[in-house]
Amino acid sequence: MYDLTVLRERLRTQRPVPWDQLPDFSLYMDQVLSLMSRQTIRFGEEDALTAAMVNNYIKDGVVPRAEGKRYHAEHLAYLTMVCVLKQVLAVKDAALLTGSAMETRSVQENYDRFCAELSSALNSAAAQLPEE
Repeated sequence: MYDLTVLRERLRTQRPVPWDQLPDFSLYMDQVLSLMSRQTIRFGEEDALTAAMVNNYIKDGVVPRAEGKRYHAEHLAYLTMVCVLKQVLAVKDAALLTGSAMETRSVQENYDRFCAELSSALNSAAAQLPEE
């Protein structure tokens, strides 16, 4: 059983970094995986993003192709959104949401909006947990 006090605190405090705090330089896959492990609330290693998953997301068009073997803020934003959404949706449905949103706004605007909505949802979930 998970300690509700710990869960409530994680729901209230753990958030993806804002767009302006994403690295402004390119990253290699191992650096991406390390950063992504801190971007979302995880409850075990089975939830961890792997290189194979990233490659599949790219192959399926869920995440844009890396430039060579380097990933940028845009890739991190897509990966963050997909990693959060795949906890409640199929990856293809998450791709539809992120893809259709990108048609009307920039990646930064969508990422900022996503983070704000996620924060609101996590705060709401934390408030609904019993205090004891």
